[in-house]
Amino acid sequence: MVGTEASNGSNERWIRFQGNVYDKTGNALTQVIDECLGSGVRHIHLMISSTGGNVFYGSNLFSHLRRLPIKISTYNISTVQSIGVTLFCAGDERYCVPEANFMIHPVLLQPVQNQFFNAQQFRELSDVCTAQTRSIANIIATSTGQPLDQVYEDMNRTTWLNAQQSQSYGLVNTVVADLLPLDTELTAIYEDGSVRTYTPSGSRIQKLPDLAALGLNLPATPGVPSAPLGSN
Repeated sequence: MVGTEASNGSNERWIRFQGNVYDKTGNALTQVIDECLGSGVRHIHLMISSTGGNVFYGSNLFSHLRRLPIKISTYNISTVQSIGVTLFCAGDERYCVPEANFMIHPVLLQPVQNQFFNAQQFRELSDVCTAQTRSIANIIATSTGQPLDQVYEDMNRTTWLNAQQSQSYGLVNTVVADLLPLDTELTAIYEDGSVRTYTPSGSRIQKLPDLAALGLNLPATPGVPSAPLGSN
């Protein structure tokens, strides 16, 4: 059951989003965020570990979060890649742990199996990828202060950034070692779209190893690249 009351009477909520950005996880996060809004939460702390996913859901989440009348802080707690970077950019304040990394790359399209295209259709598909890559580049450029053309170029050659590079790039405001405050309720969204809320048991949940004890499985290899709606 998703909790709707802020922890210990606080107007803040901590949420962990773990997995690819697609319909189930995107809809689950939207529901949790909307419940926070309805219960009077004024500050959402969104911890993210994602290897990418679907462009539509990532862009939709960014647009939704950026327009909420509440403060959003985002945290890269492991790796944030591809369209996950767009979700991360929704934060008014953006943080990462020292071992975190980011990856940005151009939008990819996976055609349906056994589907055939003529030259004009290939050009149209190319235009879709270019337009969506440019749109994501604009979000990142606006968030970081980097020139749009520079971000677009960095995406097209696929760029990895560690914590220090991400801070220099403007993607991260602050690198932090500690995360959850003492006795904080945590709402977790998993890869399959399931949602669980963990109530404090008196022990401090603070650093990344403690998050692993709560069920966080750090990805060992890069994951699924971003793709337009309808592709895998």
